[in-house]
Amino acid sequence: MDKRNKTINELVNNMNYKYKSLSEFRNNNTNEYNWLAKNNLLNQLCNDMNWIRPSINRKSSGFWTKEECIRNAKQYQSILSFRKNSTTVYYKAKKRGWLNECIKHMPEIINPKLYWTKEKCMQDALRYKTKISWKTNSKISYNISKQNNWFEECTKHITAIRKPHGYWTKERCFEEAKKYKTSAEFNKKSGGALASTQRNGWYLECLNIIYDTTIYTQKCTSPTYKI
Repeated sequence: MDKRNKTINELVNNMNYKYKSLSEFRNNNTNEYNWLAKNNLLNQLCNDMNWIRPSINRKSSGFWTKEECIRNAKQYQSILSFRKNSTTVYYKAKKRGWLNECIKHMPEIINPKLYWTKEKCMQDALRYKTKISWKTNSKISYNISKQNNWFEECTKHITAIRKPHGYWTKERCFEEAKKYKTSAEFNKKSGGALASTQRNGWYLECLNIIYDTTIYTQKCTSPTYKI
């Protein structure tokens, strides 16, 4: 069986019709979505999952200039909404080095200390199950909560026991990866192992373990966010 078809079948089996649309799948599985798009497999996935593929008004090559990316970003008031609703534009701007200019109008960038109130930091922290995943994916609110001594209150829902320094060896990370069916699940539920694989360059090997494949051999950006 072709490796690409094998991967499609694995995704369909692992999802077990968990998602109702392509956009919902994209928002929860960024790495997989990008790989499928790159390999022209989104139509096949939609067919297998009985999803209606949204009609796409494809922009011509070269359409997304710096000016167009900035114009598109201005309709959003947060980085999260920009990334979720204009994924292609977001990553194009990030790749080209335009991201900071695209998001400079957003309140959380203009004055993060005023934007990130205690309530917003607490709400943001609730999206994560580990402290490291909060720090990795939402560094600004994480740091502001620490600066204002809100950190303990923001993370009181996090009950995971900190592993000792050096616990997440390569072998333990790989064993941990075997517990999950998707990279999104691994990223959300095992922040310590995620951080270790990112730091040591083992993340792609973990993806191969999760999906029982060898397709992840080229450089791939794991789901982190940095400004």
